[in-house]
Amino acid sequence: KIILLSNAADPNFQPLSGLEKEQVKTQYAAGKEYFIITQHLDQTEDLITLLKSFSFFKKKLQSNMGLVITGAAKQAIRKISEKIQTFKYREDLHLVDELSTLESARLLAGAYGFLEPFNRPSARAVLNAFQCRVPVISISQGVIPEIGGKAILYRGTQDPETLGEQLILIYKNEKLRNELIEQGQLQLQQHNWEKNAEQLWLGIQQGTKRK
Repeated sequence: KIILLSNAADPNFQPLSGLEKEQVKTQYAAGKEYFIITQHLDQTEDLITLLKSFSFFKKKLQSNMGLVITGAAKQAIRKISEKIQTFKYREDLHLVDELSTLESARLLAGAYGFLEPFNRPSARAVLNAFQCRVPVISISQGVIPEIGGKAILYRGTQDPETLGEQLILIYKNEKLRNELIEQGQLQLQQHNWEKNAEQLWLGIQQGTKRK
């Protein structure tokens, strides 16, 4: 008999206090609120979609919200830097090199929203965001719907305006944002290390039971 164990969040990823969030914003985003994306953006079309979506958001709201791009290697960061020199809102883009796990956890926990909208979304990254109490926007792909349930604002197309509208929703609709965060806590109850340990122990007991 095969027992499937779920993904689970890294215990290093935890919510921050208000003061800690202000410190992170000062350190990485010029003291402003920010969205964060942690995927590699080696595909030019992915970067273009992201920047168009962020432009759509900025034009509609005239907000000083920032966008932090991290999780890429130094070479990828340099490649991205070259592409954004003519971007209108480049002052609100913050490129962060690879960090330690603890510092990555702080950066994610300080974000206003987490974007996982491109190819190969990571279930672990989504659960880490839930644990940090950060709302998530992601494509509905692979195990993400099972992991995310109603806790994710799903993006079904590659249209930049679709993602831009969802950024606006997360920013303006505080009720929706809080609902996504609370739904994330419910999902964590189904996908955690304790539940995995219980399932594994039950499997061991069943597998060693004499017939």
